[in-house]
Amino acid sequence: MRTGSFDSLSTGMLDKLIWRMRASQIRKNLPQTIEVVADFGCGRSAPLLRTLLEKGTVKKATGVDLDPDFSAQTNALTLFKADLNKPLPLEGSSFDAVFSLATLEHLDEPDLHLREIHRALKPNGLLLLTTPSPRGKPVLEFLAYRLKIIDRHEIEDHRQYFNSSMLESALEHAGFTPSAISARTFQFGMNNIVIAYK
Repeated sequence: MRTGSFDSLSTGMLDKLIWRMRASQIRKNLPQTIEVVADFGCGRSAPLLRTLLEKGTVKKATGVDLDPDFSAQTNALTLFKADLNKPLPLEGSSFDAVFSLATLEHLDEPDLHLREIHRALKPNGLLLLTTPSPRGKPVLEFLAYRLKIIDRHEIEDHRQYFNSSMLESALEHAGFTPSAISARTFQFGMNNIVIAYK
């Protein structure tokens, strides 16, 4: 399983641009300041978390990834090595917000991932999640396989593509209240963003 953070890839410019567009959606939907956040599938050096800490948007952050670079840790940033297909070594009700950017589509156990997010969030905690939609699949495959301008291995590792109704249903089964879930597309319908509250 790979993750969609640009520092985990042998990336080109387009990979980085796509990642920045996803990260922009997260930043746009965050409260102005938030205390404690986690990024499940943060990439080797947790670039989004480091940016948010540097800007003072968050006070403390935890990143979870298969292959974190522990040298990126600081007093405010803690990294964990973990498989997101399994229960995580994190206490429940710990985070004001959890991010999951371009991760769900890589998992064999997406439902478990969503349950773990729900468990990790504090009451009224915020989930911000992105994942490619079925409409994005042929475009991503064309860019990767034919034009070779985005990472081929990243696209080959996609297990599933989700539409908004699939995401809403999966989040409800994970414990989120239906009225507290908003799923919509961006990037011309090729990517989903979910905003959900515990």
